[in-house]
Amino acid sequence: MKKNLVLTILALCALLPVKAEQKDVDCGSKVKIEATAKSGYKFLYWDDDHTNTNPVRIVENVQVAVTLKAVFGQEYDLKLSAQEGGAVYYTGTTDVCTGKLLISGESIEVTATVTDDCFEFIGWSDGIMDATRTFTANESLTELNVVAKFQRKKFEVKATSNNDAWGTVSISLVTE
Repeated sequence: MKKNLVLTILALCALLPVKAEQKDVDCGSKVKIEATAKSGYKFLYWDDDHTNTNPVRIVENVQVAVTLKAVFGQEYDLKLSAQEGGAVYYTGTTDVCTGKLLISGESIEVTATVTDDCFEFIGWSDGIMDATRTFTANESLTELNVVAKFQRKKFEVKATSNNDAWGTVSISLVTE
């Protein structure tokens, strides 16, 4: 005897209204459920298994009503760069970062690092002065382009004579 079971699929993104896709299937059926992200969004995981990042889900031998929720997140494009004399790294790695696609709520820590001893870090283009900082993807991060700013160090070179009546000194830059 066949039973009709109800299979409900929900999609969740932030607190927006969701539409449930529903289909009656016979007991023992094999069902394919596919989550498709819209432009600017990404499928993250199924709510019953946060490690399952495959947007295609196969439910074998349906014996009970099944309700699954696809969790989507918005993508944010974080562009990072550095001026001459430095680089930007993902904190804790040796990976230079120039950009990162973040998902809503995801955080990333980056560090601006001096790569030439003649330069010093002077801050980020958005006014933050700490070399290490965390970016969290949210509505205010839609597309952020941040530059680590470095400047060449300057040093005073001073020369004097012991008596100007006897001789003078001059300083000039050698550019060979």
